[in-house]
Amino acid sequence: MGPSDGGYTYRSGQGDALLLTGATGFVGMEVLARFLERTDRDLYVLVRGADDVEVTRRVEGALSTLYGREHSYIRRVGAVRGDITREGLGLPDRRREELAERVGEIIHVAASVEFDLGLDRLDQQGGAALRPSSTIGSPADAMLRARCEAAIGRRYG
Repeated sequence: MGPSDGGYTYRSGQGDALLLTGATGFVGMEVLARFLERTDRDLYVLVRGADDVEVTRRVEGALSTLYGREHSYIRRVGAVRGDITREGLGLPDRRREELAERVGEIIHVAASVEFDLGLDRLDQQGGAALRPSSTIGSPADAMLRARCEAAIGRRYG
């Protein structure tokens, strides 16, 4: 995958890992599977959850759905507790900085499955937390913000 000005991917040249949103959903699991099967890259998956245990369980569940219980892919997948609708993706500063150093590409496929959302709520579910004002801060924030903006194909000003 290469740069995309209007799509859902962005390649920055920083670390080689990939950050994937929506990996436990219908489309996201398929995207996760393609990267695991066709590359040797490490993947971080941003998943909502009450705690790290729940997030890890959800990621392991998605991998079990795809590959059964006997697979080696779990070694390449890091579960990251976060939320695209929260400021700074709901990540502590240190975690955002770590991801900014390791991640070179973001694929944003997280989506709401509520089909009766109004447009105002749809924007919140679809990435409003990725707006620049929500991640202003450290250089790592700026790096992740730029990657997220490109990944969702929007430019907020």
